[in-house]
Order: sequence, then C-alpha cells, then structure tokens
Amino acid sequence: MAINVGLCDDEANELDRLERFVAGYGEKRAVVFQTHRFLSGEELLESISAGQAFDLLFLDIYMNGADGIEVARKVRETGAAGEIIFATSSAEHAVNGYQVRAIQYLLKPLADEELIAAMDQALETLALRSNRCILIQNRSGSYRIPLKEIVFAESNAKIVRIHTLKDGSIEYYDRLDNFERQCGDQRFLRCHKSFLVNLDFAYSIQENAIRLFTGEDIRISMSVSEARKIFTRHAARRLTERSG
Repeated sequence: MAINVGLCDDEANELDRLERFVAGYGEKRAVVFQTHRFLSGEELLESISAGQAFDLLFLDIYMNGADGIEVARKVRETGAAGEIIFATSSAEHAVNGYQVRAIQYLLKPLADEELIAAMDQALETLALRSNRCILIQNRSGSYRIPLKEIVFAESNAKIVRIHTLKDGSIEYYDRLDNFERQCGDQRFLRCHKSFLVNLDFAYSIQENAIRLFTGEDIRISMSVSEARKIFTRHAARRLTERSG
C-alpha cells in the first residue's frame, strides 16, 4: 500500500526538491510513496475537504495566503491524524509547530541527513499507529485492546463499557472523555456525550442514530448534517487507503 505524502510550498523548486527526495528515499527504504504537490495551503485544504487523506504532510510556514501553522491547525480540525513535518526558513514558529503535533521542524536549506531522520521517524510513528492498542484495567485484570477491534464505547455513571469485535464488552471505571483521549484516533467520533463510535464499523447515518455493520444503532446528539459530513469524509479516506 502506498503512503500518501502531501508537499505544500509556494515555491515550485522546493516542491521539486522534496519530490525527488521522497522518491529517492522510497527506493532506498523499499517503500512506495504517492506524492501530491500543492502551491498553497488553500489548495491542500481543498483536497482534504474533497476526501483526500495524507499519511504525511510537508508544510512550509511562510507562504502566500494562509501560512503553514494556520493550515496545520485547519488540517487538525478536520480530524486528520497524519504526521506533519514543517520545512521553513525560520525557527520563529517552532513552538507553534509542536502545538499542532508536528513531529519535526526543519530549517531551510534542507539537509539530506535531517530529511532522512525525519522520514524515518514518520515511518516508525505510522507503523506504530496502524497497530495501536490501549491498556484497560478493571477488577478482573488488564486488557490490551487493539483500536481496530473497538466497535463503540458508551458510558453511564462513570462506567465505560467498551464493545469489541471479538471479545464482547469490557467495563471499567472512568470517564468517556478520558477514554476518547486515550484512543486519540480520527476513526472515532464522539457522536453523543455518552457514545464514542469507531466509524470503520459505521454503515449509515440515520436521523438520530449511526447504524453499525454489527447491527447496533448508536444515538447521536450532534447535527445530523455534520455527522454525515464526517462520515462521508471518513469513508472517502478509507477508499483512498484501500486503493493506494
């Protein structure tokens, strides 16, 4: 499966250099990358809004129009969880870069050894995320639950019940807010104060519920139009990943 990389810089020669680097890095690491070029943050955001998903983004900060920090914030607001590497001419915004969960902040002119280290870190992080698990403890013991096995979670009176695909439900004492933060994954939607749904298992959005492939209807309290928008965007990302 190809790793989708977005390259965003308002200078075409910088995009050329990054594109050549990613291609060469892929050959050395035996990894397939699919690169997408953007000359402005607005172009990048339009692509994401249309359903394009990126595993990794290279963002310049000083660009015509929206700057890279602003673009990164908007990317995060969409729920996108891909890795971000800033490549820019000044260290002025380094702190802001890490506020949007960037993994690296590189200064131009870009050195090959720094780019290689950043790409190695990005690949390692992506690999860990694809197999991420969470650890839950209750009176019966400890449970290591893969995120991909969690269908949905619900809470009642500070008891969280996790419904899994293979192992039934697991209960423990906590708040759903804490469980949501622990998951920290774009596939999960907080559709109701008492429900968190894994959109990988969503079949359709009804007027007041999310229907799951497993048969459950999960109540929603958010705007139905917003829920459908998020569901459609998630479905588009999944299609992109499968066709990559």
